[in-house]
Amino acid sequence: MMKKTSRKICSYIALALSMVILFTACSAGTKVQETQKQDAIDEQKLGEVDNTELSCTLSISCKTLADHIELCAENKRQCVPEDGWILKPSRITFSEGESVYDVLLRACKDIYRIHFEASFTPVYDSVYVEGINNLYEFDAGNLSGWMYKVNDWFPNYGCSKYILKDGDVVCWEYTCDLGNDVGGGFDESKNENEEPLEVEPEIGITEKTNPKLNDALERTADYLLKTVPSPSAGSVGGDWIIIGLSKSGYSVPDGYYDKYYQTVEKQVTDLKGVLHTKKYTEYSRTVIAINALGKDPGNVAGYNLLTPLGDFDKTIWQGLNGPIWALMAFDSGNYDDPINEDAEVQGTRQLYIDEILSKQLSDGGWCLSAKSKDDAADPDITAMALCALAKYKGQGNVSKAIEEALTCLSKLQDEDGGYSSFGIKNCESAAQVLAALSYLGISTDDERFVKNGNSVLDNLLSFEVNGGGFAHVNSDGNGYKGGEVNQMATEQAFYALVAARNADNK
Repeated sequence: MMKKTSRKICSYIALALSMVILFTACSAGTKVQETQKQDAIDEQKLGEVDNTELSCTLSISCKTLADHIELCAENKRQCVPEDGWILKPSRITFSEGESVYDVLLRACKDIYRIHFEASFTPVYDSVYVEGINNLYEFDAGNLSGWMYKVNDWFPNYGCSKYILKDGDVVCWEYTCDLGNDVGGGFDESKNENEEPLEVEPEIGITEKTNPKLNDALERTADYLLKTVPSPSAGSVGGDWIIIGLSKSGYSVPDGYYDKYYQTVEKQVTDLKGVLHTKKYTEYSRTVIAINALGKDPGNVAGYNLLTPLGDFDKTIWQGLNGPIWALMAFDSGNYDDPINEDAEVQGTRQLYIDEILSKQLSDGGWCLSAKSKDDAADPDITAMALCALAKYKGQGNVSKAIEEALTCLSKLQDEDGGYSSFGIKNCESAAQVLAALSYLGISTDDERFVKNGNSVLDNLLSFEVNGGGFAHVNSDGNGYKGGEVNQMATEQAFYALVAARNADNK
């Protein structure tokens, strides 16, 4: 299951770096004019502040990009001020209960007239800032995008969830290196002011000894059908629901799958077959969903959605997610390796297998943002890699890599049977590992994956919410309410439960 490329990278990174939006270049003349007006505007606003009002200091910087302008896309370099300041530290008033996003929106749209684009992200129940001053994610490589910090701390949740306090200092910074170049790379020691997340697991449930697996499947299927009566083309509320339901054998209302396919056809037609210019996982996920319906991804409204995955360089550009999900897309229907006449390097199964293996870390796992072989593995991307490689364990080097990865996942497992991604115990990590074990035909009772009597399935079921659905976390913290239904968590849990049930029935 695809996370937040890094989901499963911690939430603030996923929010800052999980989506790419098509855009137009900025007007250099407009930006210069705005810069010239800024000091006068700042003075005016500072003079208007009433001492009884709440206020914060807001700044927007792309200094890292200015210092490394060679990393920036050529058509965007005119958008980068020489000194890196898009907005120098400025005092902004706000009302009680307003968020970091509220202040940024008002500053950009109403006060300083700075280009700004954002959208709501259901996965994280928060707003994602796509672009500021026409600088977007990926404009400086596949680890670039916007991040924010408050009082020198980078929250690992969305900006619309951070409620401001009087005197807060808010800085938006453009990173070219997943936060490492602006002091926002993940470090557990920097999160000491966060409340630890405690998970109270449900004890002793396994697919062989307890019927709760099938019961949870039925409840979750009912919940998904009620909350998403008309699935759309896309990740959340669409593709993964279709994949899970079609593989579950659960009955759906007449026309349910047809409505989904029609939305896919419309999307493909509207986009003229180009689902994304950089995130080729969009093609992979759609191919898997289309195949699950028994349809042909080679002819969707006249477009072959497998062909883009035949471009090796473009598929791997976004990182490990690219080859992992391309391989799974090919294998979803045992499709031939597609031929892409425009590709410099033809993408094949073996090339994608080799690419995944080349990124394996010294500890046996994988990590989306790894800089060296000695970096620590993340359970989510490690589990995804195992799902992709499972079919090829007959290859000696693949078999060795799988065993090393399983040893790594066993060591990463928490005492409650679950998994933590970037220090946060969560449902999706457990779901990914359960899916991987199922793909490999490994029982959740395997002693390597039972801690204190708790299996990964036990832990996953502990996130189920009364009334249907699954929570992202079981305890309050990091911008999330413990025990609250989360759509992405629910869809990933359902997918994993279906995989476990189907593997157990083989």
